Amino acid sequence: MSWRVRMTSNYSRFIENGHTQTFIACFWMLVGSFLPIIVDSAIKSWALPMGYSDAFLGNLKGGEVFILTTAMITPFFLLLLNKVAGRVKAQFKFFSFVFIFSLFSLIGGLVSFSYFRIGEIVKSGEVELGTGAKDYLSGLFSYDFSWLGVIIYVISLIVWYYASYHDRHPGESYNEAVSSSQKALNDKIFSK
Repeated sequence: MSWRVRMTSNYSRFIENGHTQTFIACFWMLVGSFLPIIVDSAIKSWALPMGYSDAFLGNLKGGEVFILTTAMITPFFLLLLNKVAGRVKAQFKFFSFVFIFSLFSLIGGLVSFSYFRIGEIVKSGEVELGTGAKDYLSGLFSYDFSWLGVIIYVISLIVWYYASYHDRHPGESYNEAVSSSQKALNDKIFSK
């Protein structure tokens, strides 16, 4: 077997691997989801006196990333509904952990996004508030939860990857796995 045939065979196995396909989908999903933030940061750094990194971090702190987290965990809930409806028979490893992660991401993303947006409204003065109420609300909504946003985003990415992988490769049942193993063994023994 020539090196070209071996290389082509190895490449084909690599591309057909479920994790490889999911990583490729993850890459394009991240490019698509961050493209508005990337372009907005470039325009801000060009039009305003600020650096690209400051504009990018400002966009990440702006709360838009929490909209992405809710969208990212949606495939897991679709997988969960299919599992409950009995359309998926495979056993998924770590399903309960990913379920807890998805709830944390959903609730944390919603609360963080609302917290940030309410804080922006209080700071902007769009709503008429008394002096005491404005001071109280300004203090209440002045905390920076950027680190929590990063954690929520990473957890959402894990949940998305898990759901996308199992959506593309739902796994074999025990009987299918045994049958395919027996067929492969028969082919090895009797094909010579």
